[in-house]
Amino acid sequence: MPSLVDISPIAESESCYVRLKGLTWATYKSMLQDWGDERHTLLAYHQGILDIFMPSEMHEIIKAFRGSGLSAAALELNMPFKATGSITFNREDLSRGVEPDASFYFQNAYKVRGHHIDLSQQPPPDLVIEVDISHPSKVKFPIYLALGVPEIWLYDKEIYIYHLKSGVIS
Repeated sequence: MPSLVDISPIAESESCYVRLKGLTWATYKSMLQDWGDERHTLLAYHQGILDIFMPSEMHEIIKAFRGSGLSAAALELNMPFKATGSITFNREDLSRGVEPDASFYFQNAYKVRGHHIDLSQQPPPDLVIEVDISHPSKVKFPIYLALGVPEIWLYDKEIYIYHLKSGVIS
């Protein structure tokens, strides 16, 4: 018998983060389709747990600043890259999906340029950026680990850089 959905508010301030437990992959995919691409929420699905993030205005400002700064640096260094923003990265076989605040391909830019990104066919982004203003981004780290994302930049009043090494984020 399927479990009931447990709705647990996580953050008190700004009511910007909600966790739903007991959701199937099909329900998650249905929500993505029903809500569409023009929503103002980010979703992270991890084996039955769905985290819904509603970014604040300050979060979006910092995200844009960090992402555009990284893009400008790559252009200045004449480094090939593809900025993929907050697109949805899914792996049904792992029962995981995530929408980062920002994401980039550098080493693998040539593998995804001109393609719809499908993580069963292409590699994960080389770098994701997460901004902790109104919600805890570290809940997404196990998903990034499972998807094979090699580097995470976390902004929480300063920038912390995490690397994927031997199946551990350090």
